Amino acid sequence: MIRVLLEKGYALPYKVLDALVFHFLRIFKTEKELPVLFHQSLLTFCQKYKDDITQEQREALLDVNNGSRGHHAMGPEIKKELLAGKSRVDPDQKMDIE
Repeated sequence: MIRVLLEKGYALPYKVLDALVFHFLRIFKTEKELPVLFHQSLLTFCQKYKDDITQEQREALLDVNNGSRGHHAMGPEIKKELLAGKSRVDPDQKMDIE
């Protein structure tokens, strides 16, 4: 279900994107054997929303993807997408304008 919604490419609020990142991280930490559908959903998320996540979220996803739990075929694609993305500017973060 998540993959189908992500493939639509809707402009999701940052709160939803943050919740999705935490969902992926939580599943990586709890499940023993991850199904291919999980990796497909993560790849779709990275392809569509790689520019809308923070640097910390990007690093956390890279860490769990690089481990022994990453998928042998989709893991490199997920890494490529994450490294190609630009980090979002947190709206709560103040920018110094001089």
